[in-house]
Amino acid sequence: MTLIHAGALLERPPGQKYLAELDFAELCLPEPLPNAKTLRRWREQMPEELTLALVAPRAACRSDKGPLRFDDAMEATFARIQEAAEILKVRFVVLQTNSDVTTGRRDRGLLAAWVERWGDASSTIVWQPRGLWDPELAIPFARELGVLYGFDPLSVDAVPTGPVVYARLATVGARKRFDETRLLDIVDVLEETEAEHAFVALDSPASFREATRLGALTL
Repeated sequence: MTLIHAGALLERPPGQKYLAELDFAELCLPEPLPNAKTLRRWREQMPEELTLALVAPRAACRSDKGPLRFDDAMEATFARIQEAAEILKVRFVVLQTNSDVTTGRRDRGLLAAWVERWGDASSTIVWQPRGLWDPELAIPFARELGVLYGFDPLSVDAVPTGPVVYARLATVGARKRFDETRLLDIVDVLEETEAEHAFVALDSPASFREATRLGALTL
């Protein structure tokens, strides 16, 4: 049976109410990133057993040259997010790519170079592609890169497999919230992966309540 770790997308570390209910959180820190002293204080205020993911900011993934093409500014932001990940002891780092990162050889090479440059064995990269990267292409390429494929359980026909999977869901368009029916659908899809652990980050106005409910559905 898949153990589901549900959490919310947050701009700041979770408070006590959150920590009492959930064991996972995905952080999307506003720029400029907090300094090292602030990050250390945040980490000290969070329990060791809390699993954290950190979303790589746009400036760490895109420069004036284009997506995944390093210049001095992108190098600096990349270094800062690496430092933040180390201080916060995150388990996952989320790399989002847009439709301008294609399935062609050149962009595959740029993705591979970004992953190799990260080079931190203590954190796993979660790659969430958009555009032409349908699951049939993205899942095997993620496996080739040694990263997790970040997927939306409600909008894919194929799902990744393995001991750990990572899902990300946001309210968008007609999807205004994650009601009971959608949460049950998420559980069904995650169990199809046959993973030991499934981490699920929800981005919605009621993400804490919905994540709490999702976690309760699997008890």
